[in-house]
Amino acid sequence: MLWDGQVNDTSVLLKMPNWCFNTLCVAGPAEDIAIYISKTTKKDGMPQLLFSDEVPVPEGESGWDAWGTKWEPDGAEWDYAEGSMVCDVQFETPWGPPIAWMRKVSARYPSLLFELDYDECGQEIRGIMLMKAGELIREYDAEPYFCSVYDDEDPDDEGPEEDETEEAWNDRQKAKKEARERFCEVEKLGYQMRREMEMRAAVAVA
Repeated sequence: MLWDGQVNDTSVLLKMPNWCFNTLCVAGPAEDIAIYISKTTKKDGMPQLLFSDEVPVPEGESGWDAWGTKWEPDGAEWDYAEGSMVCDVQFETPWGPPIAWMRKVSARYPSLLFELDYDECGQEIRGIMLMKAGELIREYDAEPYFCSVYDDEDPDDEGPEEDETEEAWNDRQKAKKEARERFCEVEKLGYQMRREMEMRAAVAVA
C-alpha cells in the first residue's frame, strides 16, 4: 500500500525503527542537476544526502513535520557523473519515505523531475511516485505487497513443512508467486518512469 505518513502501530516508535529503502532519481537539464548536487553537503569531495540541506526543520517542529520521516537519511549512495542529466541516490529512512521533503525540494527545482521508489516491509508499504515543481504527476501502489511472503521464498521448498497440510502449502506457494509478480510489476514501472524522466530531460534541453 502507499505511504500515508502514518505509522500503523505507534507503540513501535519507542523501539528500533523499521528501515524504509528508497531510491531517488532526479532528471532534468544538466546545469540544473549540477546546481542541485552543489547544494548537498560534501564529505571527502563526495555528495551526501541531508534533508536539512534543503529543508531545515523549523523550531518547534520535527522531522515528521518537515520531511515526512523521523530522522535524516542513512547510508546514502550516489550515482552521478558531472554533466549528466540524471542522478540517483539510494538511502534508508526510519518507518517511511520522505515524501514531504521531496515535495518541497521538487518545488525548489521546477525544471527537474523527481522519482521516488520506496519499500518498507514492516508495514507492507511499497510505491513509486513522480513529482515536478512540487506537484504529484504519477503514483503507483504495489498493493497488496507482502514482503514477508516474498522473502520467505525457498527455491528448494518442494513440499509441505512439518505439521503443514498440502492445502496450506499450495496456498503459500500461490501467495509467493503472486508476491513475486507484484514485485516484478513495480520494478518494471520504475524502469518505465525512469526512462520517461530521461526522455523528458532530453526534450527540455533540445
